[in-house]
Amino acid sequence: MPVFPKHFSFALTAFISVLFVACGSGKVQEKTAAVKKDSVLLVKTPIVIGTDSVEEDFRKRIVKVPLGDINGDGTPDTATIYPPRFIRPSDQMVGCLHDSCYCRIRFSCNLPDIYPVIGIGETMGPVGDLNHDGFVELAFVPEWMTSVWHLLSVYGIKNGKWILMGTGDINLNKLWEDPDFLIHRVVRVDDRHFKIISDSLSSESDSLLQTSKTFTFN
Repeated sequence: MPVFPKHFSFALTAFISVLFVACGSGKVQEKTAAVKKDSVLLVKTPIVIGTDSVEEDFRKRIVKVPLGDINGDGTPDTATIYPPRFIRPSDQMVGCLHDSCYCRIRFSCNLPDIYPVIGIGETMGPVGDLNHDGFVELAFVPEWMTSVWHLLSVYGIKNGKWILMGTGDINLNKLWEDPDFLIHRVVRVDDRHFKIISDSLSSESDSLLQTSKTFTFN
């Protein structure tokens, strides 16, 4: 049996060790690549939960709201509320597609859209021509997955565009009790002012209080 010098045995051992590590590294890299590939496939898989797809659910939640004549042309007008799309239609708590929880309001007359209006849906209605400019102001209360405390927003037309005129805090339990809720909460004061009547909790108890804030027409 041949006897190799010590330095040759050391070199041979080192070569075998490098070869083993290289082969092992190849396996690790191959496994990592497979994991990355699987991850990409998971991301590309379309999410369809239940019987409705994202688009089917979106179309079902589009709502038309009769407003009366809001631009003074003698023709009754309608608003169409386009809601956000949900990632999972059967579980709204997962969130909105692209983190965009906003509605678009489109009108049957020649008025521009209102966008973005925050919320997954809207309770909306006319509150009268508060500033006597020939256009009816609109009030919105957004719908959400949770909470009964929401924001009431009043929009009006200025220079051909919708502007936010004022906001207040609303408890939805009161909204559901009163079908004329929006009109009762947005009140014209005089030629220059209107007020929004808001809800708040008493600091001494859990009872609801009402406070008003006055806004000036822009």
